[in-house]
Amino acid sequence: MTAVRESHTATLLADGRVLAVGGSLVSPTIPFTAELYDPVTRKWTATGRLAVGRAHHTATLVTSGTVLVVGGIFTNGVTIAGAELYNPGAGTWSITGGLSAARQDHTAVLLPDGRVLVAGGLNNGTFLSSADIYDPGSGTWTSTGPLTTPRAYHTATLLSNGKVLVAGGFGNGTYLNSAELYDPGTGTWSTTGNLNTSRSSHTATALADGRVLVTAGNPNGTVKNAELYNPMSGTWSNTGSLLVPRAYHTASLLPNGKVLVAGGWSSTSQTIAVTELFDPVAGTWSATAGLYKSRENHTANLLKNGTVLVAGGLQSSYGSLNSAEIFSTGVGAWTVTAKMPNAHCYHTATLLPSGKVLVAAGRAISESPTNAADLYDPQFGTWTTIGPLSTARESHTATLLSNGMVLVTGGYNNKGYLASVEVYNPIGGVWTNASPMTAPRVFHSATLLPSGKVLVAGGYNGLSGYLQSAEIYDPANNTWMATLSQLSKRAYHSAALLQNGKVLLAGGVKPDTLASAELYDPVSGLWSATGAMNISRWYHHALVLPNCQVLVVAGFGMNSGIPDTELYDSANGTWSSSGALTVGRGHVPAVLLSTGRVLVSGGATNTTELSDPPTGTWFMANSMNNSRAYHSATVLPSSKVLVAGGYTGTYLASAEIYDPGLLALGSVSKAAGGPFVMDFTGPAGMSFTVLSTTNPATPLSNWVALAGGTELSPGRFQFTDPQATSQAQRFYRVTSN
Repeated sequence: MTAVRESHTATLLADGRVLAVGGSLVSPTIPFTAELYDPVTRKWTATGRLAVGRAHHTATLVTSGTVLVVGGIFTNGVTIAGAELYNPGAGTWSITGGLSAARQDHTAVLLPDGRVLVAGGLNNGTFLSSADIYDPGSGTWTSTGPLTTPRAYHTATLLSNGKVLVAGGFGNGTYLNSAELYDPGTGTWSTTGNLNTSRSSHTATALADGRVLVTAGNPNGTVKNAELYNPMSGTWSNTGSLLVPRAYHTASLLPNGKVLVAGGWSSTSQTIAVTELFDPVAGTWSATAGLYKSRENHTANLLKNGTVLVAGGLQSSYGSLNSAEIFSTGVGAWTVTAKMPNAHCYHTATLLPSGKVLVAAGRAISESPTNAADLYDPQFGTWTTIGPLSTARESHTATLLSNGMVLVTGGYNNKGYLASVEVYNPIGGVWTNASPMTAPRVFHSATLLPSGKVLVAGGYNGLSGYLQSAEIYDPANNTWMATLSQLSKRAYHSAALLQNGKVLLAGGVKPDTLASAELYDPVSGLWSATGAMNISRWYHHALVLPNCQVLVVAGFGMNSGIPDTELYDSANGTWSSSGALTVGRGHVPAVLLSTGRVLVSGGATNTTELSDPPTGTWFMANSMNNSRAYHSATVLPSSKVLVAGGYTGTYLASAEIYDPGLLALGSVSKAAGGPFVMDFTGPAGMSFTVLSTTNPATPLSNWVALAGGTELSPGRFQFTDPQATSQAQRFYRVTSN
């Protein structure tokens, strides 16, 4: 946001934007300000200035499309009686009368007839029972019947029968369990069933079936249970407990009918990042992806695209926040999939032509290298153990060959550094030993060349130290041939196949950290220098983007993770900055999604980030279910991402799936002339390119771009692939332009 805010309001406007108002009494100016969030551009912009600065107020979208802001407290501690209207069309504020009494920490509810009911609250330390009605037609306020009990920090919820349920709160030194109903027809209040637990600063959410869910609250953020109110019987029933007690949190009703509870505060854990989902059908709570920043007194708005915008708030160790983040279910969500039969760390993961994923070797729970191998079937979400490798190894390489087999080279085990090589045949599911390399190596690179041969470069072994040598493997005759040495010794470097067929090596150690880069030309067999990176790094990741540039992500500097990323332009051999990750990360995988964005996950954390390469910006995505480092990430044919194994104090067998929620393939038909025609759905109006290949592990720069592609109707697209008729299987990526 443009300013730090807590105890502010955020209101979803009719056009889909969100209006944030006031808050943050630590500043003399912020309570006067407001800003707008645009979900299309994902940006905040300042809008008109309030006549009276305020926090702990209410904001209500009225039927005219304007926003009514009521009461609150000013920076001098004086409670406010005035109200203002915001006009989204003009971006201006205007005063609209005053309440019968100044109030803060009250409630405001839009009634079915368009009027607004304001009830309870505090007036300079006095708890109020008074209530007022605002008529937007005349812009006037009138008093209505008082509450039966003075209260503040309560909730007010519009029921399906048109009445308003007020529940809990704090009044005259007591946490309240009482509840009462307001009847707009008579302007009177009547008591209803009491809550089972007294509480304040809780949440109340009207469910799709008409019941009301009340969650957690004070005293001291220690309330953990939740209750359901039945308007038919006027009674409350317990419905399980949250995983974490909290107050000053938010609760949002999602399109799927579940309720998302986010953040808050408790006396035991201070501000909270944990989020939970309530399932009204099962009556159960479950953990979901946590907030990136713990926060309390924040806002949460369900946007029109089904995601939830969480903004501002207060963090115990930091103070008022200006950060915002997006929660989504299905879109950008992580779900746990079946565990691997074996734990793997420092392993390899290879996407096979069948769409299955081969996870090979690495370090096991025994803290020793393993020869175990597991196969993931994304169709059923299951793992099977396949025949083990002949040799246990970790920090090796695995390369999918043109014939569909997988070449595993080098690594390390308890007996030392390895020159041994094995080949996996997916058809028989067996491993066979291949000719060994000319030198043992670990932390080396292996790159499939356009000829089908494999370039292995650099690395480390105990005899020679850091290696400058390179060699070529020919699968046709199972032989290795030394090629000219690199210009520099290097290990822990990156290697990327460029569109021109050359191989780019960048960074690494020798043992000092390197920024240098060099190119290998398979035609001439020569190495040549190219521009150096701006930052020395090792244990980083390199990706070839659809525009043929190479993105280098993360890595280690001296010992700490590097947030900065950079782009290599093969046309002129230069590097440029491509923005910075929010969190510095070391050895983490980075994968290219079918939108053209890059997903970076983990690194001794469960957080993830997404990039937008055209703009060079990064933003936090939903967190994984497990913290992990030294894991693998593999893009599946469905465009989902499989993350497997790694380390987080122990060696992991767990795995999870990231669902970008991007595109869904629809009908497939054969045109009269023979070509196949495919339909898919995606964001309306998007500009896209369709890429195709027979081997999904082929570098994206070598996929074939299909001509044409049209939007048949908003969000429904179609493309044609004339080559699909002559091939057993084809893989597609749809990238945004």
